[in-house]
Amino acid sequence: MKDMNTSRVFTVINDHTQGGTSLLPGVFEIMLNRRINRPDHRGMGQKLDEIDPITQMPIRVPTTFYLNIHDEEFESSKQRMA
Repeated sequence: MKDMNTSRVFTVINDHTQGGTSLLPGVFEIMLNRRINRPDHRGMGQKLDEIDPITQMPIRVPTTFYLNIHDEEFESSKQRMA
């Protein structure tokens, strides 16, 4: 996300593939684990509801997020290094 009035940039970097979007200026959403109760007709033709066989609870997805806030005018992004 980049401030249009300055050269400041805010970047979220995660440790595995995830979805994300920004529907409003200054707001973003990161989708951690998609669950749906019926087929979405975009893939396997079945619901997405992974259950842990031991606990019978939805699976946990351990995730690490790295936040990078920097001023492009004075320093480069750490995104590629991460």
